[in-house]
Amino acid sequence: TITKLNPPLPGGGRQVLFTRFISGDSSTVVYLADQETNNVNELYSVPIGGGTVIKLNDPLPDGGDVGLFGIKLSPDGSTMVYSADQETNNLHEIFSVPVGGGPVVKLNGPMPADGAIFEFQFTPDGSTVVYRGTQNVIGIDELFSVPVGSGAITPLSNPGDTTFNYQISPDGSTVVYQTSTGGAGQDQLFSVPVLGGTVTQLNAPLPAGQTVESFEISADSSSVVYSIGFIDVIEGGSPGTALFSVPIAGGTPIQLTPEFVGGSGLSGFDISRDSRYLVYQSNQDAPGVDEIHLVSLSGGASVKLNAPLVSGGDVQALVQNADGSRLMYMADQDTDEVREIFSLAPELPELPPEIFSDGFE
Repeated sequence: TITKLNPPLPGGGRQVLFTRFISGDSSTVVYLADQETNNVNELYSVPIGGGTVIKLNDPLPDGGDVGLFGIKLSPDGSTMVYSADQETNNLHEIFSVPVGGGPVVKLNGPMPADGAIFEFQFTPDGSTVVYRGTQNVIGIDELFSVPVGSGAITPLSNPGDTTFNYQISPDGSTVVYQTSTGGAGQDQLFSVPVLGGTVTQLNAPLPAGQTVESFEISADSSSVVYSIGFIDVIEGGSPGTALFSVPIAGGTPIQLTPEFVGGSGLSGFDISRDSRYLVYQSNQDAPGVDEIHLVSLSGGASVKLNAPLVSGGDVQALVQNADGSRLMYMADQDTDEVREIFSLAPELPELPPEIFSDGFE
């Protein structure tokens, strides 16, 4: 039996926009629709088997809308956090509400006119929301954290720093983010406890013209791998120049790859699921020929993983399976311009045994 979950929609192009949210106990569906007023999107929930539809957001002002900068379901499936200009038109803030309906709570602090919360994420346990926005000064995007049910708002980034591209560590303890503090387009990398504390710069001082391009946090939340590139090259869409690893709480960065020069470069990278190795796609051996290599996060020589390539061939894509035991890549490996897919179990180089604080392996 097929059950329509939304009520009849009036004419004028009204439609359900999202149906991808299901509560943690699988009892409720949450969706976004201009169900009552054409082109005014609002948030609704309904029992998964059909029943009474509940509007989740509070009434909107003229011109108000839900969802411009995102709608997210908490990891336990109990709470929605959504972006909306719910109190003042064009002032986009974030709110939380139970999926089955209930009190709506504003999470961000007071904001200037024309301010906005542009991005938000749950910590893995769903207890905290980390958000980025112009809460204090227009043009300065800062980071904050707040309990999902509302409470004290904690500034995370240094005052006045414009932040972007942040990630929360898998264990939920730390936020790693980029900020344009270096001037002349130079981006730096920092970490800070998710509940607030000391902000630590992760990258080493950068030469003029170089910048942090991208980063990834290891699955065990102990390390960050980041790429460095030239500012003028990155703006043109070309790859980075080298990869480094550093403890997430700060320390001396370790260079993992040679510097990619003379037409070579980095196309992508991924930390192994056991957090001990890095797999990366680059043309470090032959400019213009992408291949895949593996290197320990503690540094050392890299190992090439793909088979020898036919003249003109290269690797176009790389992905790990869920447990990291196999790698898949696409390449015109055997015949130029004939792209095929390949799988391998990486032959990992032996690493020194891990030494724990008590002196035992």
